[in-house]
Amino acid sequence: MEAQCHNPECMKNFEVCESSYKNCQFCHMVYCCWYCRKRDWKRHRKLACHGSRVSKACKEVVQFCAVDQGVLEFMSRMARRGYMSSGRGCVMMGFPDLAAAQEFIRRGLASLEMKPLYVTTKEMEVSKIHGRVLGKLVDACSRYEPEVDFVLNVGVGGDIVHYDYSLASHRSPIIQWCAYLKLRKVNSFRNNKQALGDSRENSRYGTTLILTGVPGVAGERDRRRTRGINFMNVQRKLRERGVTLRHQFPRVYAALVKYVSDGDRFPAEIIYPVDTIHKKLFMCVLM
Repeated sequence: MEAQCHNPECMKNFEVCESSYKNCQFCHMVYCCWYCRKRDWKRHRKLACHGSRVSKACKEVVQFCAVDQGVLEFMSRMARRGYMSSGRGCVMMGFPDLAAAQEFIRRGLASLEMKPLYVTTKEMEVSKIHGRVLGKLVDACSRYEPEVDFVLNVGVGGDIVHYDYSLASHRSPIIQWCAYLKLRKVNSFRNNKQALGDSRENSRYGTTLILTGVPGVAGERDRRRTRGINFMNVQRKLRERGVTLRHQFPRVYAALVKYVSDGDRFPAEIIYPVDTIHKKLFMCVLM
């Protein structure tokens, strides 16, 4: 089979032989020798090699996953669960084309068209989409420390037109990049708190408000002044939610007045006013 060297400085025709010709590692462009491929690389990479741009996007996706805390936490959780349930493997991220990978870098998880998967080593060996990357991927999965890091494999679909399978039948139309990423500790308390907050937003009940007084001070005059400050603070906090003690809870209001003027002990009271701003019932504890 005859081909033409892609180096503009050479352009000679030569007989394709597995041991003699060199081709671009990302696409089907062939060269008569290693020297011609090296000489043409800068021009070819910028102007003609779609695969080079896809490969760069794979690396950028890996870097984005490593620095974005939300994405890293999502991947860490998937890797941890996958290892505990199925054994060694890696998290696979796939993008149909270059534009989808670039969109993920801009918008994060919300832009994903294909959900990431945890794939075990045995499943990789059965699959035929990894091509010559399979050996490196399996080796990486056998070396990582499950308690410290995980393996992320990013694959971006290349333009099929750029692949000539008659010259490079061993290649895959998916360009891949594999890397180790540090596991991020998942703060389950924060996640539970966030989930609780989301459920409260959808509920007709609001939050719980606890109002306590500042510690007393020496001297009758100073103690009375402190009680007055406590009383004003309680009313101010409730007014911020559209609640007036004097009109809505007169018994509690009268008990607070006696507490301020006469120094009577004020027992803890629980009231259930309506927050007029958020239109939700909430619990208020006065202590």
